[in-house]
Amino acid sequence: MPANGVLQICDNRSHLGNIFELGTEVVGYDTIDEAVEYCHYYLAHEDERRCIAAAGFRRALRDYNEVAAFLHVIGAVEDLMSRRTRRK
Repeated sequence: MPANGVLQICDNRSHLGNIFELGTEVVGYDTIDEAVEYCHYYLAHEDERRCIAAAGFRRALRDYNEVAAFLHVIGAVEDLMSRRTRRK
């Protein structure tokens, strides 16, 4: 959603916070009541909604593009290979 310039209001706040900055790039909730509250709030506060959506968009383009994803995979493979080498 952020890559499309949309404000993301998503469950599992704790894990979402590992990917995006909560309240700045996305909005996370843990309960349905929180989700409903955030939806009402951000529908009524367009400027804040747009700022968070724009920040999420910039982050998605910077850190979650094809090159960044590929480099992440390479790093994970290199890490696994080095662990395998150390075990021998």
